Amino acid sequence: MRQRILLTGCILMLGVFLFMGCNNEKAEESTEAKEPKLKEENVTYTLDTVTMNGYIVYDENIEGKRPAVLVVHEWWGLNDYPKMRARELAKLGYIALAVDMYGNGKTVQRLFMKILKWQKDVLRQVLKK
Repeated sequence: MRQRILLTGCILMLGVFLFMGCNNEKAEESTEAKEPKLKEENVTYTLDTVTMNGYIVYDENIEGKRPAVLVVHEWWGLNDYPKMRARELAKLGYIALAVDMYGNGKTVQRLFMKILKWQKDVLRQVLKK
């Protein structure tokens, strides 16, 4: 498991370098600031037999190279919060990829549901005795 996480991290960092680019050229200052036009996409990538479901967001108004950021979810999995943070970063001009560290759509909420079902089954067996 630890090796899988390390390998996933290495692959994701490689993805950062592929997406990443610094635009050090001075941009022409315009008098009008365009409202960000966010492009949001669900992306799927695999590691071994595990399918990861990520979420990428960027501003379509920005052309050329721009910096990229990986948004890594907390322990409960990829949910609305890291996606919201990715959108906020995209508004600032970044390409933001909210990654799925668990894969196969796993979240802690699903784990809790499995535990509750297991507890329910155990209680039924105990009460039958």
